Amino acid sequence: MDNQRVAKQLVKIAKFLISEDVSADFRGMSINEIGMYIIRNWKPINFAAKPYAEAMQDIDSKGMYILDSWDSIVAYFLSNSSSWRGPDAKSVKAELKRRLKSKKMNG
Repeated sequence: MDNQRVAKQLVKIAKFLISEDVSADFRGMSINEIGMYIIRNWKPINFAAKPYAEAMQDIDSKGMYILDSWDSIVAYFLSNSSSWRGPDAKSVKAELKRRLKSKKMNG
């Protein structure tokens, strides 16, 4: 194997490992914790996504923020977060989408 091919394989493996490890971390987090993570790590956060990330931090034990349910807040956040990129962004969004899908399937 030549060095260039080995390097490409290593990059592919590293990307897989990073995405798997980061995603696993978010599975154990509450919506509140994910909201805090977003606010701390997305600099500068998109003005349209910021209110939803902040609301995610304040979702109560019943899954509500004022009159909005957690799933509507997460859906609005996802629709306004397309400019957030990178491995963390990808993992956070994947986890939020997984939770939305799970809610739809479980009613």
